[in-house]
Amino acid sequence: MNLNEPKHPALDAAVPESLTRNALAAEEWTRIIATLSKGHVTTVDRSTLIGYCTQWARWQSLEAEAALHPNIIKAPSGYPIPNPLIGMANVAYKLMLKSAAELGITPSSRSRIVVAPKADEGTDEFSQFQRRRLTLAKK
Repeated sequence: MNLNEPKHPALDAAVPESLTRNALAAEEWTRIIATLSKGHVTTVDRSTLIGYCTQWARWQSLEAEAALHPNIIKAPSGYPIPNPLIGMANVAYKLMLKSAAELGITPSSRSRIVVAPKADEGTDEFSQFQRRRLTLAKK
């Protein structure tokens, strides 16, 4: 537990202007911000969340477009090749997952996040002991 962790203001829930040009990205921001702005995601995480929403929208668009075409297509040379849209969708998905992990959105990353108790929480005997122990360890 890092008692000296920087404290930043909560993230504004308004959709950033950069996402308003992409309806899917703005929709994802609106869907997820209600949960994230109440917890560990703050103003300094804004760009990571914008990146997550952008990659989510890109992934959704590429998956929808790829579904309209066969998995194997003919290259200009006439040889069969994998549909490039599938590869592009996979890259967007990987980038989206990286951002999601940074924000604690994925199940495995969420289990590593420890949110400090509010001021009125953690008044049990063990919590008090832990605070004293950590304070003494710093001296």
